[in-house]
Amino acid sequence: MKYQLLKTILLVALLIPLGLSAQSQHQLEEKDGFFYKDDMLYTGKHKEYHENGNLRVEMNIRNGLKDGKVMLYHENGKKHEEQSYEEGKKHGEWRTWNEEGVLTAVAFYDNDKKDSTWMIWDDSGVKRFKLHYKDGAKTGVWKMWDESGNLINKRDYDNSKQN
Repeated sequence: MKYQLLKTILLVALLIPLGLSAQSQHQLEEKDGFFYKDDMLYTGKHKEYHENGNLRVEMNIRNGLKDGKVMLYHENGKKHEEQSYEEGKKHGEWRTWNEEGVLTAVAFYDNDKKDSTWMIWDDSGVKRFKLHYKDGAKTGVWKMWDESGNLINKRDYDNSKQN
């Protein structure tokens, strides 16, 4: 009986490293902005986890490129960032939250360039910045508020005037 138990323990001890090395060969790798699995461009849903077991990232990948929503999570399990891609390029709305779940930023991209109105709040949810981009360039009136919500600065990038 003891011999059989010892034999089983040894067999398990030998098989575990083999299983781990086989598993590591099938991990997703990123090289030069492309994702590969088994040395082939990867297509599918990918998830990674924090050491505590909570989800860290989940993303859709098509032909080796991020495509669609990418969700990042804080170690406590709350959303950290929601990103959007089209064929590996930043495209669409991006949102960021702090560890308490407070929305701290909303941004937009179009074909990998900053675009549209961006909003930034501090960790307590007070609006701090309103920025505008068009095709990656600063445009429109940018505004900045203090921690009490008072407008403290404004700049017109269309007319290059500091107000």
